[in-house]
Parts: sequence; C-alpha cells; structure tokens
Amino acid sequence: MNRLFAVALLAVLTTLVQAAPRTITLSVPSMDCPVCPITVRKALTRVAGVSQVEVNFDKRVAIVTFDDARTSVEALTQATRNAGYPSTLAGVRSERRGIGFDLDLSVLWARQNGTHAHRCLSMVL
Repeated sequence: MNRLFAVALLAVLTTLVQAAPRTITLSVPSMDCPVCPITVRKALTRVAGVSQVEVNFDKRVAIVTFDDARTSVEALTQATRNAGYPSTLAGVRSERRGIGFDLDLSVLWARQNGTHAHRCLSMVL
C-alpha cells in the first residue's frame, strides 16, 4: 500500500514539474500597421495551452506564456505564420531566416490572400 502511494505521489509531482509555464518572446517583423498586433494576439490565444499574450507593435514582438506540456514554440510560430505573420524565437537567427525573409513570406501571403488592409481587417472581424 505504501509503495502504491509513493508511486502515485511521484507521478503527480513529475506531472507538475513537467507542466511548468514558460514565457518566450517571438519576433514578428512583418507587423506593419496598428491592426496587425490584434491579429497576432488572436492567433496565439487560439493555441491550446497559451495562458497570456502581450503584443508590442513598436518593438514588433509577442510575449507568450504557455504550458509547455500542452504546446510548443513550433506550434506558436506556426499559428502566427498561418495568420500571415511569420515569427521566430527572439534572439535566435538561422541562416535563411531574417527580417527580409519574413517580410518576403508576408508579402507572398498577402498576394495570395488579399491586400494587407483586407488581411488585417478580415482576421479581426
């Protein structure tokens, strides 16, 4: 009986440790109008496990707090990309990705899905 209780307690504690909230900053350089942050925030809050989103238009970043047992950085960046705003983890640069690459993706998305103003307003409304 004591052994069963110890195993159950260990399982609960392990789950609590693994489900720690995590806060990251995403760079979203393609936000170029005051409506863009609303669309980015809306896309990120729809991801399961996200508990808080703060988007700063002036700095072109999104600060996201999420349960890392329920979602991942990849899921968050995919959500912004699907909304038309490619993002990367702030402070992390790859050889292919940079501001120019992100803006090119945003322009390509806008061409396929309508003008920027149309894109922003349709995501918000």
